[in-house]
Amino acid sequence: MNIGSRRHAFLPALAMLLTVGIATAAESPWQPHASILAEARATLKQLAGQIPGGRVEIHVGRLDPRVRLRRCRRPLEAEPADAARTRGNTTVVVRCPDESGWRIHVTGRIDVFEKVVVLGRSLARGERLTPDMLELRERNTAVLQYGYFRSPREVTGRVARRALPAGTVLTPGNVAAPVLVRRGERVTLIATRGAVSVRMQGKALRDGSRGDRVQVRNLRSKRVVEGEVVARGVVKMTL
Repeated sequence: MNIGSRRHAFLPALAMLLTVGIATAAESPWQPHASILAEARATLKQLAGQIPGGRVEIHVGRLDPRVRLRRCRRPLEAEPADAARTRGNTTVVVRCPDESGWRIHVTGRIDVFEKVVVLGRSLARGERLTPDMLELRERNTAVLQYGYFRSPREVTGRVARRALPAGTVLTPGNVAAPVLVRRGERVTLIATRGAVSVRMQGKALRDGSRGDRVQVRNLRSKRVVEGEVVARGVVKMTL
């Protein structure tokens, strides 16, 4: 048999093998992992659509290659294990709605990148924040477990609770409202009733920031009263 004849005999055999291979793959009784992961991704994308603003990245975990699930005759269904969790690590439940169906948990993650307030330079403990110290930089807010601020206005005037290096993301826990009334200091106590107000001198019994309620000893009557800090050295109470 010459080379041409061998070639002509080989080609039909190769075509038949390829056809059998394709048919076998198409008729596999197992659900393709890719279809399960695609359903999980679509669910995470829908969940991420509820997040206002920001740049969103979706990541879907991998399935153990040893996992084999019967091919589902009906379209797959999926839902988040916790619909309230719209960022960070999460889980999607993918299920086959067939009578003898199955369900599987797929891990995923939703990262949300937003501009948040960070320090442009290092800050000493007790130092007051001014606009020139603050910058807006993009950060993954899904990992900012202790909160963050979106506008420099929210933190301007606050003070650092501890020394903070440049680049630190400011959180409600590492800055505090400035103390306007200090324990042991003399303060102005304003007592109001309707349109009438009376000013008197008092002694603060604890520190307080704007909006805090503190106890004050009236220096004249010696009575201890409680009022709201409204300005530096000023406490207001309503009778």
